[in-house]
Formats: sequence, structure tokens, C-alpha cells
Amino acid sequence: MTAQTTEELVKVYESYLAALKAKRLEAALAPLIKKVREETRQQIRTGADQAEFFESHAPLSYEAVGITRSKSGAKATVYFIGTFPVPEAAQKANKLPPKMRFEYFIEFHKEAGLWKMDVPTMTANPDEIARPADFDMGVPADYAESSFATAGGRILKAEPAKQGTIYLIRVTDEEIAVWVRPEVKYEASEFIPGQIVEFEGSFHKGDKRKMLARTAKVYPY
Repeated sequence: MTAQTTEELVKVYESYLAALKAKRLEAALAPLIKKVREETRQQIRTGADQAEFFESHAPLSYEAVGITRSKSGAKATVYFIGTFPVPEAAQKANKLPPKMRFEYFIEFHKEAGLWKMDVPTMTANPDEIARPADFDMGVPADYAESSFATAGGRILKAEPAKQGTIYLIRVTDEEIAVWVRPEVKYEASEFIPGQIVEFEGSFHKGDKRKMLARTAKVYPY
């Protein structure tokens, strides 16, 4: 997949959003994968159901911030950050602002040669993500050698270190900096932003969001 493919996927999403804004049900269902399209038709039975469907999935603004691609080329996940309106009832009940930012992702699948999308899945508020204090990874002695941990997630970025490479990965609602030293044998060419990977190693004694890797592998997608 290329950057052109990413643009193509975002356009599928844009067609979905345009149909939501225009309150055109069939046009909004058209970009969805067959299974979700059929399930949604079953769920939307009244005018109130339609109104909720049109309002609950549309952000006020959004940007695509990453993509994970399958080797087969038949599946991809695009990651977004969007600003969403907060219903008045939720604002009053939970003392929330009129709008909030959320991270979300959309899985895309090829069906009959065309890209179709699943419904967006909300994840977390990007302003509340826990991150490592910095990218100063220290020395191997700074890591708890007696401990053993596994961390897996999506690569956000890769930076060269004095020895090896530092990968910043997203793990659920936090980010972890993983230091992979030259002696670790792995396919570095496959460790690119968007790739889902898994590391085994030890956490830093002073910052649990830093890891020294002993092994590194690509997670099948």
C-alpha cells in the first residue's frame, strides 16, 4: 500500500461523513462493510434511531494520524484524532465541555475489489495519554534485569540512538519508548510507523514507560 492508498481510504470515510451530514441513510450505509451494513439496517427502525445514528458518528473536525497495513493488501486500519460534540444531557450529568477530542480508528476491508469501512471505534482522549518523560534511555544497567515484561503496540515513530534504535509505541492508553540495541536480531526494515510489533525485555527502574528490548518481532496483521 502507498500514500495514495491512505488517501483513498480517507476518501471512503469522507463519503460516509458527507452522507451523515446530509442525513442520507442509504448513502451512509454504502461505504460500510456488508456485515455492518446489514446489522445497522436492523438496528435503525425509527426516526429517533436514524437521528441518533446521524449525530453520534460525525466529528466536528478530524485528522488522520497513522495507518497500519496488512501484508495481503486487503486490510488496513487508519487512526484519527477528532473533535466531537458532547450531548447536552452528558454535559450536565458529567460536567463535560460542549466538545471533546478523542482518538479513534477505522478498519477498512476490500470487498469485491472496493474498499469498505467498519464503523469508527473510539479509544482515548489524546490529551490524557501517559508518555515517557523523555527519550534519554540511559544505559543497560538502568533497567531491571531480573524482571521480564512484554509490550506490544503500534509504532508511532522511530529515532536513532547512540547504540541501536528507539521505537515509540502506543500501548492502549499509554506510550512506551523501547530501546533496541544492535545485538538484538530483528528485521529492522519492517519496523516502520504504523506497524504492529511486540517486544520482550525489562522496564527502566525510574520510568516504567521506557523499555530495554531483548527480542523484537512484527505482530501479524
